[in-house]
Amino acid sequence: MENHIIRVELTAFNRVEVIFPLKYDIPEFFVYKDGEIFNLDYQGIVKTRTSQILIATYPKDIALNHDYYAIINGKKYFLDTRKAIDFIGFDKRYFYDGDDLGATYTKSYTKFRLFAPLASKVNLRLLLNKTRKTIPMIPQDDGTFFVRVNGNLAKALYKYEVTHYGITEEITDPYSKSYDMNSERSAVIDLDQVITRNKRENLPLFDNYLQAIVYETNIRDFTIHPSTNIKHKGKYLGFVEKGRKTKKKIPAGLDYLCRLGITHVQLMPVCSIWTTDDKYPLNKYNWGYDPESYFALEGSYSCNPGDPYCRMKEFRKVVDTLHERGLRVVLDVVYNHVYEGKSSMWNKAVPNYYFRRDKKNNFYNASGCGCDFASERVMARKMIVDSIKFLLETYDVDGFRFDLMGLIDLETMQKVAQEAKAIKHDVMLYGEGWVMGLDTTDVELANMGNAKLLPDYAFFNDSYRNIVKGLGSHAKLDDNGYLFGNEAFDSGFKFAYLGSALDVTHPHIFETISQSLNYVECHDNATLFDNLVASGNDADDQIFRRVKLFNKVLLHSFGIPFIHSGQEIGLSKCGHSNTYNEGDKYNQFNYDVLDERVSLADSFRHYIHQRKSMKIFTLDDKEYIKNHVEFIKIQKAFMIQIDDEKNDEFFKLIVNPSNETIYYSFDTELELYSIDRIDNHSLEKNAMIFPITMKIFVDKE
Repeated sequence: MENHIIRVELTAFNRVEVIFPLKYDIPEFFVYKDGEIFNLDYQGIVKTRTSQILIATYPKDIALNHDYYAIINGKKYFLDTRKAIDFIGFDKRYFYDGDDLGATYTKSYTKFRLFAPLASKVNLRLLLNKTRKTIPMIPQDDGTFFVRVNGNLAKALYKYEVTHYGITEEITDPYSKSYDMNSERSAVIDLDQVITRNKRENLPLFDNYLQAIVYETNIRDFTIHPSTNIKHKGKYLGFVEKGRKTKKKIPAGLDYLCRLGITHVQLMPVCSIWTTDDKYPLNKYNWGYDPESYFALEGSYSCNPGDPYCRMKEFRKVVDTLHERGLRVVLDVVYNHVYEGKSSMWNKAVPNYYFRRDKKNNFYNASGCGCDFASERVMARKMIVDSIKFLLETYDVDGFRFDLMGLIDLETMQKVAQEAKAIKHDVMLYGEGWVMGLDTTDVELANMGNAKLLPDYAFFNDSYRNIVKGLGSHAKLDDNGYLFGNEAFDSGFKFAYLGSALDVTHPHIFETISQSLNYVECHDNATLFDNLVASGNDADDQIFRRVKLFNKVLLHSFGIPFIHSGQEIGLSKCGHSNTYNEGDKYNQFNYDVLDERVSLADSFRHYIHQRKSMKIFTLDDKEYIKNHVEFIKIQKAFMIQIDDEKNDEFFKLIVNPSNETIYYSFDTELELYSIDRIDNHSLEKNAMIFPITMKIFVDKE
């Protein structure tokens, strides 16, 4: 008989159901709470097509955090409480709003607190100076378990031992500030040993997203190539080594980055990565969009991953050094999904709570990358907000790029902006606002359709990419857009060029120009160079001219320019696209190519200088832009006439993506503003615009 019991489960705060097969008689049984008989009121039996359900109730709500089980025919069946997370009022009843989740250190004691409202028991497994202790934690009414341990635990490692319906599992702390080797254990951290008194006086004023020029790169990719004298290759410290050179003595690493003139360095994920190996980092490669923690840093980038403090101090040095050199730091954060939900510490701490589920109780995978995080849950939302606050306050970073932000709920992102700006008023926030295939109607999401409700956020503008370069990251490499010379995109180019924020040829997407993050290449696209090669439309020498054209147009468009590392010199991934786990060959910054194409890098640097000198591009005024920017078609080219009366600046930008030379006569002589004649002393009235070229003319009258 006992082998045919289906389950004993909590189906309401005051109701227990025992499910039996239809063909068996209901035996007499008892329910126990912490080993003592728990008296329930028998309500009767309900039969379904496949089972019979005995229903019993309690006069008041049944308190969780206790050990409940039924003895039926001498066999113990633990009460399954997993459905409780979906009971009306659960999030209100079990919500902890304190700031001490995880391990909170002082020199004389450390507090440990874990949110585990369904657990019947939690023990702290502590390792300090080779001494192991198991310490019972005390359940609290708010759904947390808590214990205070006296003594200085600054070098202690720990795990939690969590018991749900008779099953005990060890987990690391979801609020871990750092780990030991390969995230085996969480670490107690004295943050005073990590946080530095960084001076930010070298950072230029930043009070407008349109002042930003964002450069996306990766700690490992940017430093791993053999053709530099960077010592700590693939490491945090390698990223900020000064005075490093290529084989041909071109500045490499940090010095190359600073020389470009960018304002913000966007680092691909640096929080702990599920599928890497700290001990043997060269054996496995992953970009990091498979998060293992929302607080702890990746160990494989550290020179000493076995020391939980080392990675923290090294990364703080990265941020401090970039600040000293006038660069701000944006972290790429992944809150929308985890790689494997069921075996994760989140799921073992609170089963099913942190992940969205479909009607069959399976975890959603709208991201296509794993299990979608249920950010709308109050404690899941709190974890995201707490993570943002921790990263800001501990590492002094300057902004966040939110991976697949369109899967995160709207309220969470609004709360993130509120809390982040309270800490740092000039923090920069942007993300991927794609409308994803999420089958839910009760969660309002932070996608581009809700841009009006997210005024503090910019969004990756895929319309810009698709119009200017061609169709998106998963399209064929040879789908050609406007800057390939495809005149079918003439109308769309006007819309894209103005940041998709004005009702010009298409209805606007964004409420402000500063919400448009313009890009033609990012980490999970085929590179621009590979697109150009695959198109087959240009000879080899013309491909480099088109690389320059793309970069120049991007840096002279309305919106925030975003550049993927290597785009400026036409790096290739050998035709591969989403190379998230394909290793250094396809992902590293190739410094041999830089040596060959340093002139492309120099051109890019001058384009940045030009953009910074044109004040109109930092003006977030749609009505003014609409009235002072005009598009004039000249054969197969566009002349973009900018009459910036406010700043007494008047420009004519002629974009010729075709393979034909374009001739145009101005009414008066204009000065050519280009990297070739940067002194602005060249006057032209009859302009000759070579194929695959953009020229900028300045009217000084």
